[in-house]
Amino acid sequence: MNKILLFFLIFLNEIFQAQVISGFTFAENDKPLSEVNIYVDGSKIHTVSEVNGSFSLDVQNQKNTTIVFQKNGYETFTVSIADALGKKVKVVLLKIQDIEEVVLIPYTDEAYKRYINYFLGQFVGFDQVNVKIKNQKSLKFAFDKTNQILKVKAPQTLIINNKKLAYQVQFNLINFEADFRNNTVAYSGTSFFKEVNPKQINQANRINAYHGSIMHFLRSAYQDQIAEQGFWVNHVVKLEKDKAKVNKSALAVIATKIPTSSFFKKVSDGKVLEFKDILQVNYPKHYFAVKKGSIIKETSSVQQTSYIYVDGNSFEIYPDGNSSDPELMILQGNLTNNKMENFLPLDYEPKIY
Repeated sequence: MNKILLFFLIFLNEIFQAQVISGFTFAENDKPLSEVNIYVDGSKIHTVSEVNGSFSLDVQNQKNTTIVFQKNGYETFTVSIADALGKKVKVVLLKIQDIEEVVLIPYTDEAYKRYINYFLGQFVGFDQVNVKIKNQKSLKFAFDKTNQILKVKAPQTLIINNKKLAYQVQFNLINFEADFRNNTVAYSGTSFFKEVNPKQINQANRINAYHGSIMHFLRSAYQDQIAEQGFWVNHVVKLEKDKAKVNKSALAVIATKIPTSSFFKKVSDGKVLEFKDILQVNYPKHYFAVKKGSIIKETSSVQQTSYIYVDGNSFEIYPDGNSSDPELMILQGNLTNNKMENFLPLDYEPKIY
């Protein structure tokens, strides 16, 4: 009996330890590096390295994302949780070198002033009163006139205060690129969240941000609940200029309400989004509001239409609504959970009303 109990306690201890990633952070000179932000990407799970560089982070059953090591002035380092679970790791951050480079498209103050409002509309969203980047002036802009491409970089981690959702988001912008010819925007980065005085009205705002978002759609697909959650998907192709009979290319729907199996494939350990052309995602959105102290679902709905440009790429889909290589998944329309005004942590679960 004692042996069985001892084995059980050891087994439980191993399970607990398997959820913890610990180790040390160092600079290039092998000196301990303190105050390194260490977090699970897209979550509220976060810690900071100690004076001796040591850290310990309970990843709380997260499996399909990455651990981010970030400190201003140093190159950001990421490692998949699967590779680091239950291990002690040594992380060496390289100092960003101020090396003069020959740049074909310079990042200029003029480009900043000309395109800052466009960037805020695409990155933050419409609500720029309640959602603000504290260190917005650190952003740098470059515009390629020949190819009509705008690029934005952020030398510092962006501190974004979202009063609407009651979060502060620290976002490490890796790249931002807007292609004006093809009317597409793609950006990627890592993030962690802090709660800021959540109130009931914010809970309604969070529900509104979730419903009809890319997180909602991918979670529904993973659970085989697309139709049950109110979505329907059409097959869309891009017509070239001569076939469209207009100056610009146009989109044409060639099949409506296509089966989920035509764009989500089951694999041994999950699901994959794979499609040749463009997916048109439709969703009748009901908004929620606080009335007399309760969160109420509005009876009327607003029809939302969005587009997912897969471009022949394959994306692994995870239960939390995340995906592999999200920067390659180009979105248009109302799948706006990737904009900061509607940005939610991966562990967010909406209450049912």
